[in-house]
Amino acid sequence: MIGIVTVLYNSAEVLPAFFASLSAQSVKDFRRYAVDNASSDDSADLFLSLSKEREFSSVLIRQQENGGVAQGNNVGIRAALADRCDQVLLSNNDIVMPSDCLASLIEGKDRLQAQMAVGKAYYYHSGNRLWYAGGYFRYWAGPAHRYYGEVDHGQADTACLVTYAPTCFMLVDASVFKKTGMMDERYFVYWDDTDFVWRAVMQDGFRLAYIPSSVLEHRIGFSSGGELSAFSLRYLNRNRVYFRRKNYSWFHRCCAAAYEGLSSLILDVIRLNRQQRNLVRQARKEGRKM
Repeated sequence: MIGIVTVLYNSAEVLPAFFASLSAQSVKDFRRYAVDNASSDDSADLFLSLSKEREFSSVLIRQQENGGVAQGNNVGIRAALADRCDQVLLSNNDIVMPSDCLASLIEGKDRLQAQMAVGKAYYYHSGNRLWYAGGYFRYWAGPAHRYYGEVDHGQADTACLVTYAPTCFMLVDASVFKKTGMMDERYFVYWDDTDFVWRAVMQDGFRLAYIPSSVLEHRIGFSSGGELSAFSLRYLNRNRVYFRRKNYSWFHRCCAAAYEGLSSLILDVIRLNRQQRNLVRQARKEGRKM
């Protein structure tokens, strides 16, 4: 059985479409685990209400406080493993997908003999503008998405093994968690999935498959207010520094720090105001102390 783990945080707006997508899946052998991170809206109650209308089993775990996405995922993963799920699907709830999305992901993962698998992701209601179509790590600048922002004209239609993917819709064998471990909760949000994939693929040698026949649409930045919000600027920059200090060699940390300094001189000046630049500097200092 597959345990589908999602973290709720003021997610009421997107839950109906997410539930409709799950209900439409041709694969039915799964159980939904929702971890509510102390939402201030009616996300938890809506989850329960929608669950009664659907044919699949659902479990709601209420958190007393918001411990972050990484902690929420860990709570859901442990619950799924305790119920003997042999695979866990880590899923955002700000996505929609066609009925063959999960089946294609399972088939492609097995065909490529991988322990982890992700599909192709478009920007929500963009037609066919790519958000993720395979990915890789760059020591100096972090992870990258292939064909990011491009219009899909078939350039990313070949299934293959990749070294990086976000966990917005990632199928993972239970064996991966047993060896690699859980998400690092110090991240709170952002880079926690990057850290997990780095450890699983780059350190522990698990195979991560990109399956382009498994397609979804993703509402980017729904919960965080976008990448230039104060929330995002803090955690993206803090956690980027923490990630490289935790996982990189001295040489690669130096390369990444040099790239960061150059980007601060050029890109940050262009796209950020003074208040935002100060916030970024403070976030990076915070990351160096973690």
